[in-house]
Amino acid sequence: MAQQILNPLSTAPNDKLGDTPNAYTVKINDNFTQLFAVATLTRRVVVNTIVDLPTAVSGVITLAANTLYLQADDIDFSTTRLVFGDNSVYSGLDSLVVSISYVGTLPFFSLVNVNGSVKNLRIANPNSPLFSFSDSGSHVLRVVDVSYASSSIGTLGGTDSGVRFTNFSGTATSTGVDFTGNFRVFLFEPTLSTLSAGKFIDLGTATFDSISINETNLNYVSGSVFLSGAAGSANINAGGLASVTMSRLKGLGTPLENITSDDTLFAFSQNNVIRNSSSDGLLSMQGNSTATTIAASGTPVLIAGNWVVGSLGQFSGSTSGRLTYLGVKPVRLPITCSVSVAPTVSTGIAIAAYIAINGSIITASKREGTASAGGPDSITLPWQNIFNKDDYIEVFVENNTNATDLLVSSAIIRVNQ
Repeated sequence: MAQQILNPLSTAPNDKLGDTPNAYTVKINDNFTQLFAVATLTRRVVVNTIVDLPTAVSGVITLAANTLYLQADDIDFSTTRLVFGDNSVYSGLDSLVVSISYVGTLPFFSLVNVNGSVKNLRIANPNSPLFSFSDSGSHVLRVVDVSYASSSIGTLGGTDSGVRFTNFSGTATSTGVDFTGNFRVFLFEPTLSTLSAGKFIDLGTATFDSISINETNLNYVSGSVFLSGAAGSANINAGGLASVTMSRLKGLGTPLENITSDDTLFAFSQNNVIRNSSSDGLLSMQGNSTATTIAASGTPVLIAGNWVVGSLGQFSGSTSGRLTYLGVKPVRLPITCSVSVAPTVSTGIAIAAYIAINGSIITASKREGTASAGGPDSITLPWQNIFNKDDYIEVFVENNTNATDLLVSSAIIRVNQ
């Protein structure tokens, strides 16, 4: 129905051209009926006081599904907490303007098998976790522009779930956020945070397809931890990856617990106190007395001897002389190999060395020399290779004069990003 315009009476007192008093009344009532019909939105509730929310039952307010609650003024919830329906959204006008206070001990926001969103709020809940998220299948929690002063951020339990925190800042006094279960994605982009105890992000034994922790500025005390999880990339599902970038940690806390920059499925970069992840490996052999058996002249043979495994990043090493790439994405890396090699007997023997990838000789890597028994020649092999997961490198030697065995007394294999 279109707006009905009131036709005022003419200035001429008796021309009878204006609306009658009864017509005025009808038009006014019709306009108000239309106005209130538009203003009564089924998916948005403006919240100025706690009474604008659904009635609490035993201290719990259950938000309606598919509804945006827009808090327009500060509210003291005392010990009353919020439980989300599916696709409930609880928002303030802005985190600088609107605040919530809560003194209960149970999590203020609870979500069980639902999608939910919290945004544009400043929250003080000193005695409780801020969130409890429990999901048995593919739901998402989104938190945007929230400032908190909490006992903890909360516990998040997932099953193929998603969690996103953006512009999330505040203080936690007992611990941060704990994870259980399995998640498709965890995106964490806080700004300024303070941790007085515990672990800021505790992955526990939870598993993830993707973790992205970006631009975290954390002030933490001695005994507290920035990021904790399972050793050996056990938190990351096959084909997944975790990245931690541009984080600034200040204080006496511990940056990493059980997780290291060398873990295969973690990528650390541009953080102030955490070493960047790199793809590198080192093997060495000194004072070797095991000869490499040569069956025929001109035939490359894998070097015999016992290798020492040095520092490794996204590589594994073996005492048989193999470096294996463990990373999940292809990477081009320089290779440097150096060997001191001589025949076990005889003099003036023409020798050669090769790099092999996945057991196949790289012919173009061949470097040659001449050596005599007791007088080894040193050969260096520079190369580079695009490594895919499980590709490995080894070094072979060759006698090009006869079938005399060769002794590699010392050697180094290095792949270094």
